[in-house]
Amino acid sequence: MVKIDLTQVVGQTLPQNILKKTLQNQKLASAYLFYGPEGLGKWVAALELAKALNCENKDSVPCQVCSNCVKIAKLSHPDVVLVFPVPSTKKEEENLRQKYIASFRGEKLKEPYALVEFEKNALISKDRMNELKTEVSRRPFEAKTKVVIINQAEKMMRDSFNSFLKVLEEPPAYVHLILTTSQPERLLPTVISRCQKIRFTPIKAELVQEQLVKRLNLDEKKALTYARLSDGSLGYALSLAGGKWDNLRELGLRYLQNIFGSEISSAASIIEDVVKQYSIPERFQLFKFLKGYLRDVAVFKENPDKKHLFDAESSESILKLAQRVKNQKQIEKSINLIEKTKSQFYLNVNPRLALLHLALQLRNIFYPNLGSVSSA
Repeated sequence: MVKIDLTQVVGQTLPQNILKKTLQNQKLASAYLFYGPEGLGKWVAALELAKALNCENKDSVPCQVCSNCVKIAKLSHPDVVLVFPVPSTKKEEENLRQKYIASFRGEKLKEPYALVEFEKNALISKDRMNELKTEVSRRPFEAKTKVVIINQAEKMMRDSFNSFLKVLEEPPAYVHLILTTSQPERLLPTVISRCQKIRFTPIKAELVQEQLVKRLNLDEKKALTYARLSDGSLGYALSLAGGKWDNLRELGLRYLQNIFGSEISSAASIIEDVVKQYSIPERFQLFKFLKGYLRDVAVFKENPDKKHLFDAESSESILKLAQRVKNQKQIEKSINLIEKTKSQFYLNVNPRLALLHLALQLRNIFYPNLGSVSSA
């Protein structure tokens, strides 16, 4: 029996076992949907499956050294079609589109778990789906099978979905489709129903810590802090460890400190810093940090030992915030409000007004006797 080696996929035992059994029994579905939060290895698993299907080694797949495995790892195999969201461009801006494509490929080559983000909102266009239909119609050039990997499938535009359905409904026998998404609820039900679904779950903090030490040579204490903050996402942990979000984390803490403090006058300037310094996609990270700090406040209220905190480095600030909280219900209401505001950001609301309104609502939760007018 051929040995299936999917150890490149970190901490995903169930998906690994499903794919191993599928490969061993040679009962592959024509389309798969890998779903779960960002940074869990869905992209890596898709590439490893593409390698396993086309590996030239007869004893162990993927071998990582044959021509097909090497080309797939380099994202340059002609029979592995990669589809991913990029910012919209005009027809006369083809050079800019190619720049976005090169940027995505470059980051994924450097670190397959990287969370690639652009300054502008990225989508999968109808034109790209039309190109895909042509690519799928051509038989494999070098490999046994043609594999199509659609990363962040939820970012297909509505007309893109309609174009893709034609590919999904009747794919050629030599084609296998792999969709990845962190938001399956945004996919059309007809797309989901035609795929075999495989769920990816958060990676244990200890495994994330181990990978950060291995990949970035971090000390174990620092690595554990980022691992705990990552919610089990290796991709997000790598992003945190790279320092990209340090300033936004600080702004989020100041935002809460202002709300919990004696007055709220500085909230507007903090919000302005967020809006000016961070792009639309990047602002979503603020909500993750706000929830993280409140989660630590809730933990601290139950057990004032900082070793239980996700962000132990901010323990002094967490302690001061916790002193303002009367009960866990306040935390629960606050997190629900933050989630509600985050969902509004998908609707392109005015970010300044939305964040200011959130500040006033949170203020009223912790200081209900002040009233909404005086808190402004």
